[in-house]
Amino acid sequence: MNKGRLSILAALLVLVGSFAGRKFLAAQKVEPVRKVTNRVVGVVPDTVDLGPVSITIPVTGKLRARNRIDLYAEVSGRLLPASDRFREGNAFSKGALLIAIDDTEAKANLVAQKSGFLNTLSSVMSDIRIDYPEDFDKWEQYLASFSVEKPIQELPEVNSEKEKLFITARGIYTGYYNIKSTEARIDKYTLRAPFHGAVTEANIEPGTLVRQGQKLGEFISDQRYELEVSVKASDLSFLNVNDEVALHSPDIAGQWNGKITRINNRIDPQTQSVNLFIETQGEGLREGMFLNANVEVEEIENAYMVNRKLLNDQNELFIIQDSILKLSAVEVIRFTDQSAIIRGLESGVLIPKDPVPNAYPGMGVQILKP
Repeated sequence: MNKGRLSILAALLVLVGSFAGRKFLAAQKVEPVRKVTNRVVGVVPDTVDLGPVSITIPVTGKLRARNRIDLYAEVSGRLLPASDRFREGNAFSKGALLIAIDDTEAKANLVAQKSGFLNTLSSVMSDIRIDYPEDFDKWEQYLASFSVEKPIQELPEVNSEKEKLFITARGIYTGYYNIKSTEARIDKYTLRAPFHGAVTEANIEPGTLVRQGQKLGEFISDQRYELEVSVKASDLSFLNVNDEVALHSPDIAGQWNGKITRINNRIDPQTQSVNLFIETQGEGLREGMFLNANVEVEEIENAYMVNRKLLNDQNELFIIQDSILKLSAVEVIRFTDQSAIIRGLESGVLIPKDPVPNAYPGMGVQILKP
């Protein structure tokens, strides 16, 4: 028993001695001195200058002719050689001949109708002399001036209901309006340019037979164009009809001025965008070309525009103070593709012009000249 107690006591003494020795040795250990190195990088500064900042919305769209017509044949016939210039790329002034279809048969039919009308009118003149002597002179003058080669003149004005019924019963009105209809139809054998423009599609050749309802081609204006673009629905409140727009092409040198003429009332449910239409004109413009537009919508007072890459997820950016970087919270008014319009900084504050790689608060910087 005594030997067992002595063994336990010895073990306890060894443990207590080990623990006390460990603490003594730990107290004698000297902590190594940490070397703190402050990294210094060169930074090109930008001085904040608060003032009005214009908001510009960049958009892109495809140019389309403001005036365009698809030409269809309303009559049948052989295409005349006079239509040879109706080919893609040819330009025409307003009123110039585009297409001519042979109307020989139609004109002969018109002359026959006029001759029949003349016979009918001549046959009733004796009855008018007897029954309506006071109206005979005006009908006699009309008959004397009637020509089958000229467009039909308007009928004399009737003075009584009885005279009107008499003329109607003799088929005068029927013959007159049949001739007017035929004359209007003959005008359709010739198509003329409704405005200054160019042919963009031609589906016919001179000498071929044209059928009624056949598409002949397409004619567009080469002076006025319209650019259809899409903007975010959130930008709609900034836009108004008649706002001025600057246009330029990514492929062709030049700049053109445009004006917003229409804004669609419908918002695309998938993209939440709105289509607006910009009218423009000028040399070098062509149907189908892509144009970029910068739409200036408003000015933000007491603000500043910075590179949006300077901001972190908490809308903070680094400022330079005593050659040290410090984070400062700002109010973001609006983001654009490359920039951000902010408030919350004072005029004269220095900020990095471009993002500083691996920047952190307290980082030392060296101011470089631009």
